[in-house]
Amino acid sequence: MNLGININGSDWNLYPTQDEIDYFAAKGFHSIRVPFEWSLVQSSEFGDLNPYPVDKLEEIVRYAAHAGINVILDLHSYGYGPGDHSYDHGPGGLIGAETSVPAFADLWGKLASVFANDGNVVFGLMNEPQVSSSSTWLAAVNAAIAAIREAGASQPVLVPGLNWDSAATWTVTDNASVLGAPGAIVDPAHNFAFEVHQYLDADMSGQSASVVSSTIGVERLEAVTHWAETTGAKLFLGEFGVANDTTSLQALDGMLGFMQAHPSVWLGGTYWAAGESWHDYMYSVEPALGIIDAAQMDVLEAHTGATLTRAVLDNGDVQYTTYVPGRMQPTIIDILDAGGALKSRALFDIDGHLSKTLDVAVDGFYSLTGYAASGHADSSKVYDSGQHLLSSTTVADSGIRETQLFHSGDYSPYQIDTYGADGVLANRLVTESDGGHIDYLYSDGKISCVQKFDAGWQLTSQAEYCANGALSRFTTTDDHGNHAVQQFDSIGSMVVNLTVYTPDWLNVVSSTTYEANGMARCVSFERIDPSSEWRASTIDTIQADGAIFERATLNPNGTVASLDHVNPDQTHTVSVLSADGTTLQSWETYDADWHLESRVSFTPAGQVSSVQHDTSSGGHYVASYTAGAGQPASIDAYDAAWQWQSRTSFDFAGHVATDSLTQDGGHAVISYGADGDVLSQELYSSAWQLQSRVSYENGHVASIQIDTSAGAHVVATFDQAGAAASNIQLFDAEWAMLDSFHFDTLANAYRADGPEGIGGPITLAPELGAAVTGLAATPFPAAAHDYHGELDFLAQTLHTAQDALAHWH
Repeated sequence: MNLGININGSDWNLYPTQDEIDYFAAKGFHSIRVPFEWSLVQSSEFGDLNPYPVDKLEEIVRYAAHAGINVILDLHSYGYGPGDHSYDHGPGGLIGAETSVPAFADLWGKLASVFANDGNVVFGLMNEPQVSSSSTWLAAVNAAIAAIREAGASQPVLVPGLNWDSAATWTVTDNASVLGAPGAIVDPAHNFAFEVHQYLDADMSGQSASVVSSTIGVERLEAVTHWAETTGAKLFLGEFGVANDTTSLQALDGMLGFMQAHPSVWLGGTYWAAGESWHDYMYSVEPALGIIDAAQMDVLEAHTGATLTRAVLDNGDVQYTTYVPGRMQPTIIDILDAGGALKSRALFDIDGHLSKTLDVAVDGFYSLTGYAASGHADSSKVYDSGQHLLSSTTVADSGIRETQLFHSGDYSPYQIDTYGADGVLANRLVTESDGGHIDYLYSDGKISCVQKFDAGWQLTSQAEYCANGALSRFTTTDDHGNHAVQQFDSIGSMVVNLTVYTPDWLNVVSSTTYEANGMARCVSFERIDPSSEWRASTIDTIQADGAIFERATLNPNGTVASLDHVNPDQTHTVSVLSADGTTLQSWETYDADWHLESRVSFTPAGQVSSVQHDTSSGGHYVASYTAGAGQPASIDAYDAAWQWQSRTSFDFAGHVATDSLTQDGGHAVISYGADGDVLSQELYSSAWQLQSRVSYENGHVASIQIDTSAGAHVVATFDQAGAAASNIQLFDAEWAMLDSFHFDTLANAYRADGPEGIGGPITLAPELGAAVTGLAATPFPAAAHDYHGELDFLAQTLHTAQDALAHWH
C-alpha cells in the first residue's frame, strides 16, 4: 500500500527537510503530504504566484523524486480564498461565496503549469472544505480539474468531500450522493480519487489521545470501502493518526491492515503528522533527534512494505537491517545490545550512501553524525540522556568546521568555535550569562582580535593583537556611543596613543599621545554648532599619574587662546593670548579651587597695563601701569562685591597719594613725599567738595583749611612745631577775605590789622577754635593700605609674569 506522511509547518516557513525525506524514505514511506495556505502561494485572487514558496515547493519535489517519494501538494485552506491563515478564517471568503470558483481554478491552473512535468506530484485540491453545499463544491472541483488538465498536467488529483471530509460519514452525506454520483467528477485524464480523513477518537476530531476501541479504525472505514467497491471509486486516506498507547496502536494496525485488504479501493494514505514543530504533538511521528523512531513507527513501518533482517553479532549485540521495496541496498542498520537497547543506527540515502549515524553511549549520551554525498562527515551533534543538545558541529565542503556548544535545555549556543580547513581555530564566539557576547578572532592559531558586545549586539570593546601576541589596539564604546581607540607599543606594555571618535566614526573627539616618560599630550576636538566643522579645542599635557600638567585652549583658527599650567600644589598659572596666538594678553594665577589670586594684563606691545590681586578675604586690588613703567601709576582697592574702596596713585618723582572711601561716602585723600612723609591730608564729600585740608612740613602741621557747609573757607597757619596756630584767615565762598587773626606766644588771638595788644585779645567763635584745634591735634593717618607691601607683591608678580612673557616669546 502507498503509505505516506503529512509533514506540516510550511505556514511558519518550516518546510520538509531533506533529512526528513531521507528518514521516511528509509522507512519505506511512498509519499509526503505538504500542506500550504492559499495566501502563501498567491496573495490575491488571479494574482501571480509568489516566487519564494513556489520555488521551495519545487525544491522539495525535486529532492523527493530523487528519493523515490511522491509529493502531495495539499491546499490546506478549508475552502477559503487568499487572506489570513484559514484556521483563523481571515478576510479570504469561502469558495462559491466571497471567493469565486474561477479564482480557485486560476490558482490550480497556475500551480499545475509549474509542476506539469513532475511525475511524482499529486494535486490535493483542498483540505476539509467548509463550502456551503456539495453542488457548489462540485462545480469548483470540476473547474479546478479542468484548469489542471488544460495546463498539461496529467498527475493524480485528490478530491475531498464536505463535512470535515469524514470517511465514517461519507455515505450518509451529500459526499456520496453528489460528489460520488456517476459522472459527477469530470476528469479528462480519468486520474482522480476521493480524499477522506478519519480519526479514531470519540468525536472523530483528532483532538484526543484516546481511541474508542481497538477495532474502531476498521469500523469507521467499512461503509465507505463498501460504497467504493460498489461504485468503482478510488479512495485516499489523507489524514489519520493515533497516540502511542496500546489500544491506539492496535486500532491503527487494524485500520491499515483493512486498507491493505482492499487494494482495489484504497490507493494509500498519509499519516498525521510529522514536522519540526510537532515534537510534542500526541500523534507525531517526527523522529527524535531526526533519527530515533516514535512508538507509532513500528506499526506504520509494518505496512510500508519494508522488511527487516536480524543477525546476532559475535559480541552478543543484535543487528537489524531494513530494506524497502525498490532499493537493493539496506536503508537502516540498527545495533541493539542483548537487552534490546539501541546502541547505534546508520541511515542510508537513495543512492546507498551513508547519510546519518547515531551512537548511544553508556551514560545515555547521543552522538549524531551526518555525511555528505562524498562520504565524509559534514555534521555531528552530541545530546545528553534527556536528548538536550550539548554540541553541534558542521563541516563545509571547503573544510571549514563550526562547533556550537549548548547548556542542557538551552536552544541558543553559549559558544561557537570556527576552524579553518587546516583544523586551526579561527574564531570563537561566547555568549555570557547577561546576554553579552565576546568574539575571539585568531590568525594562525594565535589570537588576533577580541570583540565584546552587549545583549543588543552593540560593540562595547575590541582588542587587537600583533603576530607576537602583544596587544596592539584596544577599542571601547561608552554610554554615549563614542569610541575610544588605544594603540600600544610593539610589546603591548604601554599605550602610545588614545583616539576617541564620534558614534559614527566620522570625527575625532580627542587624540592623546603618550611619551616614554609617562607624560601625555591630549588634543580635544569640538564643534560650535551642528553645522560647523569639528576643530581642535584644547591640548592637554598629562602627567604619568593622569593629572593634567598643562592645558592649552585653542581659538577656532587653531591658535592658542590660553595656556593653563597646573602647579604641584594644584594651583593654576594661566596665560591668555591674542586671537592670532602670538601675543601674551594676560598672566593669571588661581588657587586649587580656581579662585583668582592675581592677573597681569599686557598691551599688544607686551608691556604691563594692569595687575589684579585678590586677597584671601575676597578683596581686590587693581594696579594700573603707564606703558613701559616699572611701577604702577595707581592701585585701586575693592571689596568682595567689587565696590571701590580706595586708590593709591604714584608719580615718577616718587610721590604717593591715597584716596580712601569714608563711612559717609566721602573721600580721604593723603599725599606722601618721596621719603614717605605725609604732605597733606584732605577730606571731601561724596560729590568731591573739599571739607578740610591739612598740610604738613617735616612731619608737623603747617596749615589747615576748613570749608564750611555755607561755602566759607577757614585757613589756619601753624608754627614750625605744628603745635599751635600762628594765623587764621576767614574767606567767603569766592575766596574774598573776611577776617584775619594771629596768635601770640600765649595763644591769644588778635586781629591781623590791629596792633598787638590793642583792645586786648579777641575771642574766636567756639566752633572755629574747636575745628582748628581738633585738626591740629589729630595725628595724620596711615595710608588706606600698606602700599609698600602691595608694591613688593606687585613687583614679585610682575617679575614672574615678565619671565612668562619672555618664555612665551
